[in-house]
Amino acid sequence: MMQRISTFWLMVFGLMLTSAITLGLMSASAIQTTGRTVETEQISQLRFRAEAHASAINERLHALENATQLLASQAKLLMLSDELSAEEIRLRLEKYQRDDQNIYGSDRWYQEVYKPRYGDNHVSNAYLNKNTPLTPQLERTIAATEELDPLFRSIHESNLHSQWLYLTLPSGMMRLYPWTESAFYGADWQPQTISFFTVADQTNNPDRKSVWTAPYNDYARAGLMFTNSYPIYDGDTLIGVMSNDVLIKSLQEEVLGFKVGDKGFGFLLDKDGNVIAHRKYVPENIPLGSEVNIKLAEHEPYMADVVTDMLENGEGTKTVTDTVGEQWVVVYAPVPATNWHLALMQPRNEIIQPATDIADQVKYWTVVLVLLALAVSIIIARWISQPVTWLSKKARMISSSVDAMDASIDDERSGTVTADIDTSRVRGTREIYNLSLAFDEMVAALHKRINELGSIYVLGQTIAAAMEYEKTLDTVLSAVERTVRSDFTGIYIAQGNGLHLEVSSTSKTDGVTEILAGQILEHKHSLLVEGLQSENVDAVPDVKAYMTERDVFSLLAMPLVMDEKPMGLVFLENHRREAFTGDDQRRLNRLAALASIALNNAIQVRRREQELKRQIRELKIEIDQKKKQKDVSQIVESDYFQTLQKRASEIRVRSLSRKGKSKP
Repeated sequence: MMQRISTFWLMVFGLMLTSAITLGLMSASAIQTTGRTVETEQISQLRFRAEAHASAINERLHALENATQLLASQAKLLMLSDELSAEEIRLRLEKYQRDDQNIYGSDRWYQEVYKPRYGDNHVSNAYLNKNTPLTPQLERTIAATEELDPLFRSIHESNLHSQWLYLTLPSGMMRLYPWTESAFYGADWQPQTISFFTVADQTNNPDRKSVWTAPYNDYARAGLMFTNSYPIYDGDTLIGVMSNDVLIKSLQEEVLGFKVGDKGFGFLLDKDGNVIAHRKYVPENIPLGSEVNIKLAEHEPYMADVVTDMLENGEGTKTVTDTVGEQWVVVYAPVPATNWHLALMQPRNEIIQPATDIADQVKYWTVVLVLLALAVSIIIARWISQPVTWLSKKARMISSSVDAMDASIDDERSGTVTADIDTSRVRGTREIYNLSLAFDEMVAALHKRINELGSIYVLGQTIAAAMEYEKTLDTVLSAVERTVRSDFTGIYIAQGNGLHLEVSSTSKTDGVTEILAGQILEHKHSLLVEGLQSENVDAVPDVKAYMTERDVFSLLAMPLVMDEKPMGLVFLENHRREAFTGDDQRRLNRLAALASIALNNAIQVRRREQELKRQIRELKIEIDQKKKQKDVSQIVESDYFQTLQKRASEIRVRSLSRKGKSKP
C-alpha cells in the first residue's frame, strides 16, 4: 500500500502529522493550564472580596459594641452614685407619673411641655409597668440615669446607625432613647424577660461579655433589627443591661449591593443558618418580638452542604449546581462579632469566561499555524522529493538505455544506432549526500525554530495567564536559555535609578555593573561582542575592561523596552572559547518583545496587587482610627463627660472618707 503513495505525499503527511500533533498538544496544554490558572485566580479574588466585606461588617459591629460598653460604664457610675439630694430627685421625678393604665413614664410631660417647646425626641423616657412598685431605690435610679441623655444623643447621632439605646433593670424599669411613648408597650410588658435582656444575664452570659441577639422584629414596629447588649454588675450582682438596637435594613442594603459579576450576588446568614439578607428571600410578616426563621438550606436544598460547612468551618469555597443545572461558585467568610456568615455567589461560567476567551484565541491561532505548517510541509516535501524523483527518472533512463543497447546487439542488421545516454549529470551519490546534508540542515533549522516557537509560546502563555512576577522572570530566563546557550544568563530589571540583577542561571549574584548595564540599555539596541578582537568591542564604554576583568570571551546583551521606555536587560556571557553569533542575536531579539510584554504585565499586576493591599490596609486603619477617634472624641472629650469624671472622682473621695471615719 505504501509503495503506491508518492514520496512527496508521504513527506507531506509525515511533516503535517508531526507538526499537527505538536501544535495540538501545545494548544491543549495551553488551554488546560490557562483554564486552571484563570479559574484559581478568579476564585481567589472572589474569596478575598468576601473576606474584605466580612471584615468591614465586623469592624462596624465592633464600633457598636464599644459604644454600648461606654454607655454601660457611665450608667454604672450613675446608678451607684449617691450624689443626688432628695430635693434634686424630687424635682427630676416631677415629669414622671402613672397614666390611666397605671404605666409609669413621662408621656404627659413630653406631649404637653417638651414637644411643644423643642419639637424633637432628643430625650429619653422611663418605663415601669403597672405591677412594679416605684421604690425609693428605683426613684433614685430613674433620676440619676436622666444624665445619660447627652451620651445617648451623641452616640445616636454618630454614624453607627443605632436605632434605640436603652437601659433595662432586673426589676423591669427601662430607660429608652430617643423618646418613645411608654403606653405603647402595654401595662403588663416585662422588658426584663425579653431576649435583649436575657441574652446578657448570668445564665446565658456567665462570662459577662458583650453579646448579640438573633435578628427579630422590633416591638416598636421599627422593623427587623438585632441588639447588642452588655451586662452591668455591682460585684457579683447584675444591676442592669445596656442595649443598642440596630436596624438590619442598612446591612441588608449593603450586602445586596455587592457587585459580583453580571449574575452573582451576596447573602448573609445568622449562626443558625437563617437568612438575614438574600435577594430571593426577604423576611416579612414576622410577629413583633419574634426571631427571623428562614432556613436557606430548607428553601434551596442544593445549598445544604454549603450552609453546613459555613456554620461548622466559617470560611471556605464550594461549587454547587442549582435546580436548572447551572454551576455556581460560593465563597464565604465569618463575621466573628455576631457569628454570622457572609457569602458571595457567582456562576462558574462567568468565572472561567476569561479562560474561555483565551482558549478560543489559542484554537484560532492553532488552526492558523496548522495551515501555515501545511504550506511549509508542501514546500519542504517538494524540495526533498525532487532530487529523489530526479534520480528515479535517471535510473529509468539508464535502464531504458541498457535495454536499447541489448536490442541493438541482437539485431545488428537493423542499422539502428543507440543514442548515448549522458549519465554525467546523474551524480547519484552526490545527490543523496547533498540530500542528507540538506535534511540535516533542515532538522537543525526546525530544532531552532521549534525552540523559538516553544520559547515564544511559553512567553505568550505567560502573558495570557497573567503569571506572578517571580514566575514570569523564571519563565523568561528559561525561554532565553532554551533559545541561546550560554555560561551565564542574567535578567536585570530597572528599579529606581539603576538596574538590579533579578534572576540568573548560576549562583552568580553580582553580575554586570549598573553603570555598564545602564550604558547598554541607553542605546535601546542589542549588543553582540563575538570576542575581544571584534570591531564593536568599543561600541559601549567599559565593555572591553569588563570582559577582560571577568574573563568573558563573548558577550550578548538585549534591552527590554516597552513603549519606548527601558524596563530591563537580558545579559549573556560565554567564558569558554565559543562566541555568540548573529543568529543568536536574531533569535534573542525575537524573544525580547514578548519578554518585555510578559515582564511589564507581571510588574503591573504586582504593583496593582501591592497597591490594592496597601490601600485596603490603609483604608481599614483609617476607618478604624477615624471611627474610634470620632466616637471617642465626641463622647469622652465633651464637657459633660469631663464633669461626670470629676463627679465620680469626688464620689470616690467622699466614699473613702466615710469608710475612714467609720473605722474605730
